Order: sequence, then structure tokens, then C-alpha cells
Amino acid sequence: MRLWEMRKLLLVWELLDHQEAIMLAGLAFKRKWQQKRKAEGKPFDKPNIVTGANVQVCREKFASYFEVELKEVKLREGYYVMDPEKAVEMVDENTICVAAILGSTLTGEFENVKQLNELLTLENKETGWDTPIHVDAASGGFIAPFLLPDLECDFRLPLVKSINVSSHKYGLVYAGVGWVVWRSKEDLPDELIFHINYLGSDQPAFTLNFSEGASKYAVELVLCLFQQLILLPYSFINIDICCKIALNKSYTMPTDVQHIALLRVVIREDFSRSLAERLVSDIERLKGNGCAPRPHYLV
Repeated sequence: MRLWEMRKLLLVWELLDHQEAIMLAGLAFKRKWQQKRKAEGKPFDKPNIVTGANVQVCREKFASYFEVELKEVKLREGYYVMDPEKAVEMVDENTICVAAILGSTLTGEFENVKQLNELLTLENKETGWDTPIHVDAASGGFIAPFLLPDLECDFRLPLVKSINVSSHKYGLVYAGVGWVVWRSKEDLPDELIFHINYLGSDQPAFTLNFSEGASKYAVELVLCLFQQLILLPYSFINIDICCKIALNKSYTMPTDVQHIALLRVVIREDFSRSLAERLVSDIERLKGNGCAPRPHYLV
């Protein structure tokens, strides 16, 4: 099995975290789009990116910092991820890419990347555009290949040009380790890569952060060499604390479904069924006392 169906390991950049990965992947899409527009003698000053309203704030940062219009597909009751059909409807000649999420921050759901690829392929054929896809797999990048190997959400889909993942979410590495993987060398403009002659060798660099400690990368390298990829979730939150948290909203959904409040509980691998039943029971009890809204469970 190959992670994300990488037939050739061409370009993998290990970065400060997945937010930096998203920034750099977006910058690569913008530069590729600008190069194409310049070659065609067309305006290249109004790029946009299409994504769902469930996007994390780092996507908004990218749009603001790098002057790219952010087009968000609104969510609706009962459908809390980007609708592929509505996303493609928002695409135009200035769209640098459509960004899909594999593991929404709000609900953990996977967006339908395969359907998005199919619809966008038809749109590109009809219009003559070449709009690509980026997959933000910060949360699901190390889950789908192992638990859902038949789920087509990676480089098996022709329009997927880059994928970012967050390795520190799965244990065995220090917090703040993220990757961005490009489909091929051609998908990352060479003009964005700086070649540094440092310590006697050429070191290509494509980062926003120049210098940082190497300890976390060394640990990850050693563990990868020993092939010890183990899923170790975060620290366990005491069950009583969880029930108290249920009295408050962790966060609310985006515009149009902002009346829905979410409580996210992070648990350890050894969180038992009996503890899960206690948690649900306590939330139901709080709901019965009028202290908590009607829960909607997403596993």
C-alpha cells in the first residue's frame, strides 16, 4: 500500500505545521495560475480559491495574506461540509484551485473528493479551464489510507495536485510537524524554491519559516525508519470535566447554520465503551435538566 497513492515520491516538504503547508500549497497554485494567465496574455490580478464555509481560519489567512479572493460554499442544515456541485458552480477562469477537506474541523466528516474531481473534470472540458484540486488532509490523511483504503480522495484522482497532512496529530512526533505533498515536480513552480549553499551542500528551501530546531524531524525520521506508525490520540479528558464542558459551547457552526453549537471531546485510544456510555448519559441528563441543547452525535 502506498500512502495517498504516490507512485513516485517526487516532492514532499516537511514544515512547521499544516497551516504553513496550506499557505505554501495555495501559493504554488496561485503562481501556477499566474504563469498560465501571463502566457495567454490574460489578466492575472484577481485570483480566487473555492472552499467550504467549514474551512479552518488558516485558509482565510492565506486569502488575506496572499491577496486571493475566498469563495466559500455555504453550509446548510444536515449538510455540514462543502457541496461539490455548488463548489463547481462557483469556479471561474480566475479560480486557482478548489480546496477539499478530508476531516472537517467542525465535525470530522470527509468531503467527497471523488465527486468533486468528476464534476470539475466535466467543467474543465466544457470551458477549457484547468482548475485543480487541493486536499486538506490534516485530520484524515493518516486515517483514510489505513481504515478506508478504497476511498478515492488522493492522487488516484487526476485533478488532485497536492495534499497536506498533519503528522503530529497521530503521536510519536512533537507537536507542530506537517507535510505537503505535490503530485509532481511540475506542480510546484521552481521559482518559489530557493537554493541555499549551507554547510557545504545545496539545500532547496520552500518555507515561510527559515530556521527552527530539528529535534522533531529527527524523531519522526527514526520512527519512520523503524516503521512504527502507531495512532496515539491526545490526552484523555476527565469524564466529569467533559460533562461540565457540555454546559458551554465549544464553538458554533458558520453562517446559515450558526444556531448549531458543537462540543468536541478528544479521547485516548483506551477510552472504553462504558466510559462512552457514561459520557452520553451525562450529556442526556444535562439536556433533560435544560442545561444543554439536544445533542447531535458525530463519531
